[in-house]
Amino acid sequence: MANKGKSKWLDNMIIAAIIVIAILSVLWMLSPRASNTLIKPGQLASNFELTVAANAPDGRDRLALSDYKGRAVAIVFFSRTCRACKAKWPAIRQLAAESEVAFIGIAREGGSIGAASGRLRRYAEKYELDFPILLDHAGVSRAYGIQSVPQSVLITADQIVAGAWIGLPELSVLQRKDSVIIDK
Repeated sequence: MANKGKSKWLDNMIIAAIIVIAILSVLWMLSPRASNTLIKPGQLASNFELTVAANAPDGRDRLALSDYKGRAVAIVFFSRTCRACKAKWPAIRQLAAESEVAFIGIAREGGSIGAASGRLRRYAEKYELDFPILLDHAGVSRAYGIQSVPQSVLITADQIVAGAWIGLPELSVLQRKDSVIIDK
């Protein structure tokens, strides 16, 4: 009988060890050391084409980064449920208004494209966002190494990454870089 109790205890310990190893493995895979890191300045920006959820230029339903070739772009990666993102929208609107850089918002949103687009459209109206809001259903966030939101990437007119920030760049950064990113 004592052996049966020890055997059950040993089985439980083995199961617990397997669970701990599995959890640690997942955490390691999600860590910055194991996955992509935030895209680095000097790299060619990965092109993408995504569904426009709100503020479609010329009524288009899809928008690509290459549509902005010849113009500097600030991409703000966000989530509808992110409190820090909501707090940053006034500053982002100010940056967009005071800079010659084009702004694009890219949001991760679950559900069907139609339902997600509707939620993002209402969100953009609520927070008075007047630049294109795109739905990231193609893994653009992963390609850019986005691991949390808000994060921003500044891209030159030649589609080279000029900078990447967790959060937002200050207006002074955009103003200082305008001559570098806008002029060809």
